[in-house]
Amino acid sequence: MKLLIKSLCIAFVLTVIYSVIPFQAECEQISEEVFRLHILANSDSAEDQALKLKVRDALLEYTDMLFDKAADSDEAENIARENLKTLQTVAQNVV
Repeated sequence: MKLLIKSLCIAFVLTVIYSVIPFQAECEQISEEVFRLHILANSDSAEDQALKLKVRDALLEYTDMLFDKAADSDEAENIARENLKTLQTVAQNVV
């Protein structure tokens, strides 16, 4: 009985390990292909966090079509760089 329980535990651990490995590889691939924009709040207060989310939503709405043209994260970064003033204006209008 103990041998059966040990075998089941080992089988479970191996199953988890082998299911996590492809997921981790996929996450690494995605992180190389994705352009990320971080919006920081002034503090952890509920008000500042809510404002951060409003800024995020406005920027996502504005950039939805803007980044459609980007073939990869490098191109998206160039588009963001070229439109930095406009992105700042969108964020400022929310604030």
